[in-house]
Amino acid sequence: SSVSDSVTENTDTDDYDEIVNNDSVIYNELSDILTEEQINLHDKADTVYICFRGHPGYLAYLDSSFTDSLNDSNIQSLTAEDAPERYMINGITFFRCKGKISTMSMLRELALSVFTEDCLKELNYVKDWCLPIYMEINGQLYFWDLIETGGDSVEKKEYEVLSYSENEIIYNMINYLKRRVEDDNTVEYVTEKEVYLYRLVLTNNGWRYDKFRV
Repeated sequence: SSVSDSVTENTDTDDYDEIVNNDSVIYNELSDILTEEQINLHDKADTVYICFRGHPGYLAYLDSSFTDSLNDSNIQSLTAEDAPERYMINGITFFRCKGKISTMSMLRELALSVFTEDCLKELNYVKDWCLPIYMEINGQLYFWDLIETGGDSVEKKEYEVLSYSENEIIYNMINYLKRRVEDDNTVEYVTEKEVYLYRLVLTNNGWRYDKFRV
């Protein structure tokens, strides 16, 4: 069943006054911007995001707190024992998901608990290759093991509020990275800045991320 991402009305603005009226737009802690409920959503979304833009194979190792509530009644066609370990599609190898999340409907249920439909579509598609990261074949979920890694340590994080209302929060997460640079026989560390955009919207199903780490 489809999940509506339409924004709900909320007239209680007391929780937002402090930030809206604050002259400063840079904060050191996410808790300075988001409620406890929203922070929990952010943390869950961060873990689910890794399954799309970090290491899709990690989906099989998610903690049971992510998977216990998922509906697994849609498994059909080939069983996991009979399904091939991998498929080759357009020169790309797709591997069968071996964890509890074994169908596209279960993956969607998990992802839509933190993301909007539009955000999920964006996360599950690689434009350069015109291929999804996850697809279902004969009732089993397969993934393209597209690993994105970053070896630089984050020295500091800041949060810049771009827009804040009772129905929408847009902010940047600013990471200050300590990066190793080698030149001939010398090694030095430089600090670089990376900025990622987040858009949190209030839908009929609660708060969801419409943009995440863009």
